Amino acid sequence: MYKTVSTRLQPVRLDNTLVFIDCTTHKAEVGYVDFTGFSDVKEFHIDYFEVHELYREQGYGREMFAWIEGYARRKGMQAIYITPYKSAIQFWTKMGFRPSTYECDEMIKRLPQHPLKI
Repeated sequence: MYKTVSTRLQPVRLDNTLVFIDCTTHKAEVGYVDFTGFSDVKEFHIDYFEVHELYREQGYGREMFAWIEGYARRKGMQAIYITPYKSAIQFWTKMGFRPSTYECDEMIKRLPQHPLKI
């Protein structure tokens, strides 16, 4: 089991896919994320991000991404990349992503590392 930022979602990992289950009421799969982590360059790539149609516009996407971002931070990643569908660019912008300078369709979110407080 993974630590989750949401009380209603629980991720289940299947290789490089996280399936998110709503565990508050009906134990339904609300979406999934395919990802690749590159520890040598400290980058995390979201290859596919899907919230099933029935669960859109209810905050599930934000909760799923919050979990993904926390996971990437715990793994020491410094950036998250995604190549979103045009219809999702506004969502990813709200999540803190900006256009990448490397690829024209790619977006990036930098994850500044916070020093440990002693």
